[in-house]
Amino acid sequence: MPRKDLESIKDKKGKPTLYQNIDESLDLQAQLDELFRQAELADRKLGKFMSQVIKKFPGVAGAASHAPLKKRRAAELKVTQRGKKVNQLKDIARATIEFRVAKDMFAAREYIRNSSYFQEIKDFGGALKDRYTGNPTAQGYRDVKFFLLMPIGGGQDHLVELQLNIKHALMAKKTAHSFYELLRQGGANWNPEKRDSKIVVQKDDVQDLALKLRHDWVTCKASGTYSQEVLSRVGEVLTTKFFDHRGEPLQEKVILKNQTSKEQKASRALSKLCCDIYEYYNKLSKNQLTVPAAQMHRG
Repeated sequence: MPRKDLESIKDKKGKPTLYQNIDESLDLQAQLDELFRQAELADRKLGKFMSQVIKKFPGVAGAASHAPLKKRRAAELKVTQRGKKVNQLKDIARATIEFRVAKDMFAAREYIRNSSYFQEIKDFGGALKDRYTGNPTAQGYRDVKFFLLMPIGGGQDHLVELQLNIKHALMAKKTAHSFYELLRQGGANWNPEKRDSKIVVQKDDVQDLALKLRHDWVTCKASGTYSQEVLSRVGEVLTTKFFDHRGEPLQEKVILKNQTSKEQKASRALSKLCCDIYEYYNKLSKNQLTVPAAQMHRG
């Protein structure tokens, strides 16, 4: 269960905040050891619950993606570079269920909302984030995201993440995620219109992100859907900032500044391409999103 001594900590809406049950007196590596030990056990429970949801709606659920545990390196970077605490990492064990149409996704949402895994934490801030009935991200992405409390034995519980979505939204996420990940490196205050904004990609993250960015840029270019001017500017950023003259990813920290007119145009292009991808797939999703308002907002 979330630690009772932390239930007094409130979020911006005055709700208690969800935390993993990790002893903060331990050093960082020991805390991560315990986090991943718990996550491995909880992940098995999550897999069984996913199967239960899918069986409950036969012929409704499309693909189910039970991702492997988040990489330890990624978790550690959230702590050392993004200011998170280990007990705030709630998505080490995570999964996604894809639905063909929104009405079935919302039916599953209600089923999960009524499960014991959610009911125990329903009053905690962020336990359910529904970007279909609420606001999408700045780029236009939508999903339904639950945190669920899985019993792992010995009187312990562990928080896991379960997302619900429809096909085209997940297709957009797959294509746009690398650009979104790059923009997120700029932090919450990054803005393509602010000259003091900058994006910093640490050396250890450059190779993996560079290859993903290039793959998704090529996909966007081949589709013939997006602005050639925007794609050209994004391509120039990738070529000059992430790859050497041989086309190999750089082995050094990448800093994207926003001070000159050229740099600002590049920043705007990155942001616009990410938004345009979601806008394109949101248009394709219109038929999937046909659902009575009462069902969309139920609960």
